[in-house]
Amino acid sequence: MTKTPFAILHATRASLEPVNQYYAANAPQLDLYNLLDDGLMRYLDAMDIARATRRFLAMLEVARDEYGAKMAMLTCSAVPASTMEELRAWDRAFPVIKIDEPMAKMAVAQGRRIAIMATFPATIATTQALLEAAGAQTVHSVCVREALQALFDGDPAQHNRLIHKACVDLVNQSPTDVLVLAQVSMAHLVKEVQASVGLPVFGSLDTSLAAVKSALFS
Repeated sequence: MTKTPFAILHATRASLEPVNQYYAANAPQLDLYNLLDDGLMRYLDAMDIARATRRFLAMLEVARDEYGAKMAMLTCSAVPASTMEELRAWDRAFPVIKIDEPMAKMAVAQGRRIAIMATFPATIATTQALLEAAGAQTVHSVCVREALQALFDGDPAQHNRLIHKACVDLVNQSPTDVLVLAQVSMAHLVKEVQASVGLPVFGSLDTSLAAVKSALFS
């Protein structure tokens, strides 16, 4: 089978394993190329959007010109809409999506009162903007940064415990129709959290695949 080169752009090593495992298992027709620059998290954390955008543009150029990728997906949910506009304008014939864009549309289709669970502060504003652009009426959120630190420290069990507790507390704070796990590093918890909160829960991993296939093969 001839595979289609597909570039995945990462701003943190936390996204590398879950995205590759899922896409390798569910999209064998794609030849995966990963570009990781975890220094991007520092730029995004500091709201240095111009520098982050330049780095993503450089990664796109490598993906297209050196690896022959036919499309790219950004896995970082903290990337703002302004950056995505620039990346798409760079080459209109080269599709670029952000992994959480399909998730936002699917979440709002299930309900307009959305709760956001995040572990990286810059993610809150970008995810809220994405949901509101998709039609969300009310959005409330929580960021548990210590969960992300636990993941980086090699303690995924503590990461999962902190996320689980924070999700339950979050949906009890305000009327909520849907909960979104804003970062792909939490996507493996969708079913577990949904069982606890009794609401639809969306992650950005499985919801992205249909959009990728549509852009590449439709």
